[in-house]
Amino acid sequence: MSKPRRHDRAPDQTQITVSLPKSLLDEINAFAKADNRPRSNWIVTELARIVAQKLAEKTAEARAISALTVVPSSASTARIILNEEPPAPPRGPRMTGARKVLRALKPKPKT
Repeated sequence: MSKPRRHDRAPDQTQITVSLPKSLLDEINAFAKADNRPRSNWIVTELARIVAQKLAEKTAEARAISALTVVPSSASTARIILNEEPPAPPRGPRMTGARKVLRALKPKPKT
């Protein structure tokens, strides 16, 4: 049989059960007491801080990876360069020497 509730929990809150070593629980209690907060509040605050830090690290890592470009330098190796700014879009097909000559020789339409 479940224990009767003494209060209503906020709709976005849930309760969990965690098994901790007694020494860790003693340290958590000491930190919570030093911060003059309930143990549950201290645990939630610290977990939220750790999660935010991990998300920031993950975002920074993703940004760092997106700033890298792999440039093949030979068949067996590749260089990784850091993009200072995004590469310029291609300007269109480059004309080789033969194309330039053919275009110059091609008669121009009369207008």
